[in-house]
Amino acid sequence: MDTHPTMNTVLPQLAAHGRIGIKPDITELKGRIVRFSDGSEVEADLLVYATGYEIAVPIIDNDLIFDANGRPRLFFNVFHPQLDDLFAVGLIQANGSIWRVADDQSKLVASFLIAAAEGHERASWFRALKAQGPQRSPRTSYVQSERHLLEANYYAYRRQARRLLRAFGTMAKAELRSWRPTKTAARGTSAAAKKVLSTTPS
Repeated sequence: MDTHPTMNTVLPQLAAHGRIGIKPDITELKGRIVRFSDGSEVEADLLVYATGYEIAVPIIDNDLIFDANGRPRLFFNVFHPQLDDLFAVGLIQANGSIWRVADDQSKLVASFLIAAAEGHERASWFRALKAQGPQRSPRTSYVQSERHLLEANYYAYRRQARRLLRAFGTMAKAELRSWRPTKTAARGTSAAAKKVLSTTPS
């Protein structure tokens, strides 16, 4: 389980009917002859190099998010170590539902924003934590390859997310008062509150 398989509903059926042959790793190419790790060879008409893709976020300077090796420099794949107003939700590939993981990430972002806006001590605690960058993110057993740069274990990730949310205490369930202004106070929203509102993800 150190790599994830590429699978769909059609592939097993085609393999079971002999339409697709399953071979081990390729060890050598000699013209149109392909040699495999079990010593077998086949003559191929076409080779398709399915090598994956380059991870990039075209709307932002990628040096803010990825290091020189293309690995996320973010704590928990979400929080920038130094910047308090840059977050990445969904920048992860987990072996489970991305929607639940993204929901956990969004709750953590909201908890930090609320704690920071309220001047709560939990904000300082979390700043120190995220400043450690990806070194404090959940460890994975996946191979260290370009294909697995965003890989994470769904269950381990969500366990740590829940621990972090519990550590925020009441901040994890709080609401900024400026988010729900009364009709009379709505016109007098402070500049600081407006700044918080403008940086809060929808």
